[in-house]
Amino acid sequence: FEGSTYVQVAVRGDLRDAEVMRAFRTISSEIEAVEGVVDVRSVMQPVEVLNAALGGRRGVPETSPRAGRVLTYLIGHPAMAQFMTEEVDGALIHAKLKPMDGPAQVAVGRAIQAIASRYDGQLRRITDKGAAAMDARREAVAALLRARLDRPVDATLLRSSGEGAPAPALLREIEKLRDEALDPEAGAVAVKVPDAERLALEPAMLMKPRGEAMEALMRTHLPTVASQDAEGIVFAADHLGAWIDEALAAQGTRGYCVPLKLDEATCDAVAPLLAELDDAAWSTPSPPEGLETVPVEMTALATGQPLIGAAFAESVTTSLWKSTLVSIVALALVLLLSKTIFALLPALWTLTVVAGALALLGYPISVGTSMISCIALGAGVDFAIHLGMRAKSVGGDDRGREAVRQLGGVVLVSSIQLAVAFGVLRASTMPPLQQFGIGLGIGLVGAALGALWFIPWLMGRSGRR
Repeated sequence: FEGSTYVQVAVRGDLRDAEVMRAFRTISSEIEAVEGVVDVRSVMQPVEVLNAALGGRRGVPETSPRAGRVLTYLIGHPAMAQFMTEEVDGALIHAKLKPMDGPAQVAVGRAIQAIASRYDGQLRRITDKGAAAMDARREAVAALLRARLDRPVDATLLRSSGEGAPAPALLREIEKLRDEALDPEAGAVAVKVPDAERLALEPAMLMKPRGEAMEALMRTHLPTVASQDAEGIVFAADHLGAWIDEALAAQGTRGYCVPLKLDEATCDAVAPLLAELDDAAWSTPSPPEGLETVPVEMTALATGQPLIGAAFAESVTTSLWKSTLVSIVALALVLLLSKTIFALLPALWTLTVVAGALALLGYPISVGTSMISCIALGAGVDFAIHLGMRAKSVGGDDRGREAVRQLGGVVLVSSIQLAVAFGVLRASTMPPLQQFGIGLGIGLVGAALGALWFIPWLMGRSGRR
C-alpha cells in the first residue's frame, strides 16, 4: 500500500470562497512536493472533476459562486465525510507517508506542519491591481509549476500568453477553421480555392487581423476568390475572424506553453494552473510589502500519528527533566533538615550511572525509561542512609568502612535481588516494559555500589586516606 502512516492538515474556512479553495489546493500541492509523501487526498480531486464537468477548468473554480455550485453536488455524499464538513466550513488533507523509521516520519511531519503554519490565519486577499500584484501572482503560479513539472520555471515567461510563437495546437485549429471557411460547398465562398493560395494563407497570419485588415489579407493571398467572388471574401473574413477569436478564447492560457517549452500533453495537464493567471482575485499568505490586502478567514493545523508521537515524546522529555530537578531539590531539602545530606552524593552518582547506561544502550526517553531516574534516585538515597546511620551508630574513624563491612553484603544482595525481579520484564513483548526493567535493574545495582563506595569516604577519615 506504499505506507500506512498519515499526516492530516485540518483547514477551517468557507470552502465556497474561491480564495480559500485556492489556498487549500496550494497547501495540497506543497505537501505533495515533500520528500517522503507518496499520496495526497482531499476534496480537491472531486472538485476539479466536477468543475470541469460544469464547463469550467479542471482545477480551482474560477469564482466563489462557481465554487459554491460545485460543492452543492458533494455536500451530504457519504464518501465526502472524510474530506469535508457538512457545513463546508472545514476540510481535511490526507497525506500518506512512505515506509520509514520514526525519526524520518517526524521530519516529514514537521515539514508538513511548517507548510500548514504558513497559512494558519495568514491568508490575505490582494486588492491591489498594479503591476506588483500581477508579478506576485505570476511568481505564485510559477512556484506551483515548478512543483508540478519538477524543474525550474522562470516567472517572467508568464507575462503574456500571446508573446512568442503560437502553440502548435492553436495553429492547427486555425488551419482547420481556414479550410472550413474556404470550402465552396459548406464554407463562406462560392468558388474552389487553389491549394497553393489556400496554403499561402498561413494560420499565423490570421491571428490578429480583423475586419478590413482581414479582407485585405485574404484578397492579397486569395486572388482567385477576390476576382470571382468579391462578396465571398467579405463574408469569409467576417466569419473566419469570429471563429478564430473563439478558438483563441478556448485556447486561453495555453499560449504560455510556448515560452515555457511544454509539449501538448504537459500543456494540457498544467493548463488549469496557467488559467489562474487571469482570475479576478488572488490570495497568498505572504504578499509583497506595499500591496493593498484584506485578511481571509482561514486556519490550518497539521496533525497525525508522527506529530502526536513527537509531541508526546517532547512532553515526556520535558516532564522527565522537570520531575528529576524537582526531586533533587526536594530531596536535598529533606536530607538537609534530617541532617543526612551526605546521602545526596550517592543519589546523584546513581542518577549519572543510570543516564549513562540508558544512553549507551540506545534507549529513548519514553514512558518506561522516564520513571527510572526518580526510582533509582530514591534507591541511592535509601542505601546511603542505611549505611550512613549504621556508621553513626558504630562511631570511630573507620565507622564508614565498618558500616560497609556489616551491611554492605546485605545492601548489595538486596539490590541484585530487586534487579533480577525487575529483569523479568525483559521477557515482555512491549519495548517500554523491557527498557524499564533493564534500566531499573542497572539503577538499583548502581545505587548499591555507589553507596558502598561513597559512605566510607563520606563518614570516616581513613576512608579519605
